[in-house]
Amino acid sequence: MLDPPRSGLGQSTAAKLAEVQAPEIVYLSCDPSTLTRDLAVLLQTERMPTGAKPNAPRYELASVELFDLFPQTHHIETLFI
Repeated sequence: MLDPPRSGLGQSTAAKLAEVQAPEIVYLSCDPSTLTRDLAVLLQTERMPTGAKPNAPRYELASVELFDLFPQTHHIETLFI
């Protein structure tokens, strides 16, 4: 279960997480732009950062849920499984 700060995991942390080969990752994000960056690494739709193992597993999205916890603002929580 991941719930990083607004800055997200970061490219190198996401790559290391993929190397751990957890059978499932649940990711809760409050910033769509950093979530997109992190998922690009976990889903291997973007080049892995320097030093990352190229054979890290590729994760697939099973579910996406959006939560509007702060009505009348632009903030939204996104849950990926």
